[in-house]
Amino acid sequence: MAPGSYYTELFFLDEATALAAGHRPCEECRHENHKAFVAAWKRGHGLAEDHRLTVKDIDTIMHRARKQLFQSRSLVDPNSIPDGAMVAHSTSQVWIKWVDGFYPWSFDGYGPRQSTLDRPVTLVTPASTTHVLHAGWLPR
Repeated sequence: MAPGSYYTELFFLDEATALAAGHRPCEECRHENHKAFVAAWKRGHGLAEDHRLTVKDIDTIMHRARKQLFQSRSLVDPNSIPDGAMVAHSTSQVWIKWVDGFYPWSFDGYGPRQSTLDRPVTLVTPASTTHVLHAGWLPR
């Protein structure tokens, strides 16, 4: 971040990539999307709708997840993850689950659809954010 600014110079391929990297929608420039994300965070984490949840609360949890070693992340059944979550099928390939299958991710974009992945995969999108996706919030 530039000195004296809270804006970040981070840019991602898309919102799903940002989520997998442990980030959330911007509260200022994506305000409505951010409000929907916070509401889904509450639902996904079993919090009451009127529970006071601050951006700092969410950011603290997300920062902890960003620091978690990839090797210690959960193995999951690929069919159990929500749309918008990313997984690693091997150490060299990351996939996004979207609607009708899995799409390989790269810095150049997504590759052709594969209908399923055949073994447990490593969850790349942090578990706390995956709860938000399970609660119905979808990345753009």
